[in-house]
Amino acid sequence: MRFLKKNDFLGKSTLLASAAVWVFVATPTGALAAEGGPDSDGDGIINQYDKDDDNDGILDVYEGLVDHDGDGVPDGDSTDTDGDGTPDVLDLDSDNDGILDLQEALLSRDLVRHLDAVPNGAIDIAFPVGENGIADETETYPDSYQLTYELPDTDSDGVPDFRDLDSDNDGIYDVIEAGASDNDTDGRLDGFYDEDGKGVSDTIQNTGLPLFDTDGDGQLDFRDSDSDNDTIPDRVEAGSNPSFPTDSDGDGAGDYREHDSDGDGIEDRHEVGADPENPVDTDGDGTPDYQDADSGSSGGDSNAGGGSSGVDLSDGPDTDGDGIANQYDLDDDNDGIPDVDEGAVDRDGNGVLDDDSRDSDGDGTPDAWDLDSDNDGLLDLYEAHGDIGLAMSLDQVPNGAIDIGIEVGSNGLADTLESSPDSGGLNYGLADSDGDGLPDYLDIDSDDDSIPDLVEGGGVDADCDGRIDNFADADEKGVDDAVGAAGAPLFDSDADGTHDFRDTDSDNDGAPDRDEAGPNPCDPLDSDGDGADDYRENDAGGNTGTDSPASTDTDNDGIPNDVDIDDDNDGLIDAVEGKGDGDNDLVENEEDLDSDNDGVYDAQEAAVLLELIGGLDTNNDGQLNEVALGANGFADALETSPDSGEPIFTVADTDGDGIPDFVDLDSDNDSILDTHESNHADPDNDGRLDTVVDAMGLAIGAGGDQIDWDGDSVVDRRDLDTDNDGLPDLIEARGVDVDGDGRIDGFSDSNFDGLDDGVANAAPGAIDTDGDSTPDFRDLDSDQDSLSDLLETRGPELDTNNDGILDNYTDSNGDGYDDSAASQPLTLLDPDRDGLPNQVDTDSDNDGLTDLEEVDGVDSDGDGKVDQMADSDGDGIPNVADVDQAGGSDSDGDGIADAADVDYVGGNDSDGDGIADEFDPDANGDGMAGPANTGTGQGSPQPLPDDDANGIPDFQDADGGEVDDGLNGCQIGSGTHSDLSFLLLFLVAAGVTFRRQTKRVLYATTKKRR
Repeated sequence: MRFLKKNDFLGKSTLLASAAVWVFVATPTGALAAEGGPDSDGDGIINQYDKDDDNDGILDVYEGLVDHDGDGVPDGDSTDTDGDGTPDVLDLDSDNDGILDLQEALLSRDLVRHLDAVPNGAIDIAFPVGENGIADETETYPDSYQLTYELPDTDSDGVPDFRDLDSDNDGIYDVIEAGASDNDTDGRLDGFYDEDGKGVSDTIQNTGLPLFDTDGDGQLDFRDSDSDNDTIPDRVEAGSNPSFPTDSDGDGAGDYREHDSDGDGIEDRHEVGADPENPVDTDGDGTPDYQDADSGSSGGDSNAGGGSSGVDLSDGPDTDGDGIANQYDLDDDNDGIPDVDEGAVDRDGNGVLDDDSRDSDGDGTPDAWDLDSDNDGLLDLYEAHGDIGLAMSLDQVPNGAIDIGIEVGSNGLADTLESSPDSGGLNYGLADSDGDGLPDYLDIDSDDDSIPDLVEGGGVDADCDGRIDNFADADEKGVDDAVGAAGAPLFDSDADGTHDFRDTDSDNDGAPDRDEAGPNPCDPLDSDGDGADDYRENDAGGNTGTDSPASTDTDNDGIPNDVDIDDDNDGLIDAVEGKGDGDNDLVENEEDLDSDNDGVYDAQEAAVLLELIGGLDTNNDGQLNEVALGANGFADALETSPDSGEPIFTVADTDGDGIPDFVDLDSDNDSILDTHESNHADPDNDGRLDTVVDAMGLAIGAGGDQIDWDGDSVVDRRDLDTDNDGLPDLIEARGVDVDGDGRIDGFSDSNFDGLDDGVANAAPGAIDTDGDSTPDFRDLDSDQDSLSDLLETRGPELDTNNDGILDNYTDSNGDGYDDSAASQPLTLLDPDRDGLPNQVDTDSDNDGLTDLEEVDGVDSDGDGKVDQMADSDGDGIPNVADVDQAGGSDSDGDGIADAADVDYVGGNDSDGDGIADEFDPDANGDGMAGPANTGTGQGSPQPLPDDDANGIPDFQDADGGEVDDGLNGCQIGSGTHSDLSFLLLFLVAAGVTFRRQTKRVLYATTKKRR
């Protein structure tokens, strides 16, 4: 007999049996509590049972723990890398380089900040650690003992970064690259003093040293072999002393961090020559040119092509014709915006920008060469400057580029715009009129008044995308030919010095441009038909007074917006919706029928009771129809009394995150976007439809019927278990749910879009493990091995008819998750410890036989999936009905062979996929093949093969094929309590110690191959 997991129990043990697996379950006793012992990290797990004593994300086994007597106190021969008296297993900075072990153990800075939000070098106590003392969030699943990451060894020298004094082997100590000094040149912090004995110098007690990323490439300097991305390796720039790297210009910044090491105005990458390993030394004085401010060439006027380093600055392509070749020019198009701010990428330094340079308007001209980067007709030179008068003075021959006569020094950036000539630093900030973080030259609505800058510059925007229609650019300078080199006119309607594209009240009549624009800001109102839009004239009605926004009636209900408390007639009061524009579609929420652009009408998302508002939209256009509105513009049927303005419902916030569903991209916080749960296409997985938005804020394809996959009266975007298989959608989306509530743990939402920041960063799609076009959260058999997900996770007891759906479904709180299932802890079984739980693992025990084979299924191609469900070309049509695979004719061109097409053979089509049920291997569309597929939900449970009769089904039993030889004459796997009890007594007598609650020990014998 052998154990598949290490014994790790303490206390009285109980033996439990299930159809899925026999387990030992240990119950803690008073002895455990009384035993006590040190708990260095304060996580509630004493050291002798804690696999990460200091909670630094590095398992004790990797930190060299030695504890012969098991008292929780490391023995003297435990590893102490930095010799500070604190063994690594308790040391939060094992090498004393000032960079905390947690920071060196993880590659992601965001993950470090997340886990150590209260910075002290240890994972915050708030994160559950299960029973093994390892933070669950760092494991493949709780108590798996398997980390989701490997310990970095950046230079592959066999020494992990947390012990390596020079992690990237660049000849510069990590302590230096983290900003500290090292006067004794030992690679460790000077003046070390550690009062609390946690291994971190008191001078940097909680935060450690700052982690620099000089070139902003996402790779921290201590791991970056070229920290400043100047093509010269740090080890070349460092010099011979790893504690005192070379600083050629004496400015306090080492050469390895500077683009211009000698301060001569020429970037190092242009002075180094063709071989950065052997930099050019023009004057032969032993100092390479990039470190030599006087490398042997006479000076001269930069525009004449000379440079102080002997480099011909005019040699190469010169986009702006200023005499400085692009590879030396900090502003290739001379628009006053440095190339670095415009996203220029030129890795080989040949003056031709690489394809991944930023091209904001997608016109084929990268921003660094584009004089109108957002294609709104307004030139970047003018949009970039707050002082347009200054910009005009620099462009007196108007073409969007600073005039050739203006001095640009040797770096190609106009001296008048620099803090000092050739400094490379601007003396102004890039204008951002609306403060949204996007500079005006990239912002298609700079003042956020809903009217595109293109329109405010006199342009036409028929498709309302904020960019010039029918764009053409013969000279490839990024400016539309029809607009002309001088760009669109810069109107200042009220002559107040603020141009219209930056002015929220362009005519200064007291009515915001947003209100005067009308329902279509891309074609603003012109009430008096005089050719001047209302937002530009303060007498739009032809009278003597000023304009009033009362002329706007967004929903055409006869009640002007300034009186109407529901401007778009979607059943939500304007005060609730607000004037924000969360989906950035240029339509304010109070006038937007889909405020988050997730494809679900606000009217459908607004109320907890769907029919309350949605039922008043009989034509399914997102607006209430055929309802009395009274005088206030709000449906009387939704008010406590007509014109009271008091709704009879509470705005729905399904997940209680403070973000109402109508602006929440993940209404139930299950990590699956509402777009996916509502069957809307969202290729970029940002939670919003990607199609064109109309004047009412609706994208093409929005709306439609609400999806309720399992028919439990809870729509999918609010349903925590969409297919009612007992697995929360969060788990089926590969999320972590330690508290078992079906919602994301540790929810964080910095931008208030209702989507957890971690999920947003991962850009989640809908996972479809078996590729059958039914995503796992709707698929009753996610890996298509013929075993339902419910069976592979919770066993057969909750699904007696074997249809993959929980029996006796009850849902008292309306969250779509069965009460019984929710009350029972869900442990995902993973017998082979490969990180894939059984329901998505086609070989659960990793014995070389697929689960399908081990339950006597047919798997002719050995892929572990039911043969009749195969879909070779991934078009969503199974091979048996796919004309491309099965052959035959396809009269209607839908890809389904006529012989299986319900349009031609008739019969039922239960799942509406076009395939007649009798030819459809998944007739009810639940993702599960087999006897449950009758369309009636009636199946019959099948006994799971268990060849060695040990109570462990073969598909979970790596040694299930041979009859056990027993112990003292008893069969180990007979399934009787007496046999197992005898086994337990034998093990106790043999001195086996059992520790901790709910650890599972699987056992088996050698397996015969069939």
